[in-house]
Amino acid sequence: MTDHLRNQITSFRQEDDEAMHEAWERYRDLFRRCPMHGLPEWTQVSIFYNSVNTPTRMMLDASANGTLLDKPPRKSWRFWTNSHRMTTSIPHPEGEIQGEDLPS
Repeated sequence: MTDHLRNQITSFRQEDDEAMHEAWERYRDLFRRCPMHGLPEWTQVSIFYNSVNTPTRMMLDASANGTLLDKPPRKSWRFWTNSHRMTTSIPHPEGEIQGEDLPS
């Protein structure tokens, strides 16, 4: 099960009709389901950034005042969490996600 979920994480892609906050939630859910993934923080950030479509990546970079991957992993994670909070008003069933909390 862990190998299957880890593969889903490393091959993650934003769907064509999926908003950034929906892709973010789906990505975070994979980590919730696979706490023993063993992926370093920088890899987690890189996978998500490289998985989003070009318009989403351009929006993220513009909002971050530069390329988001040039930021430290925790700062990138905090930015995505804050962007998610700004783009959706749907509360997460597990409560607020803290900006400093990277998946384990």
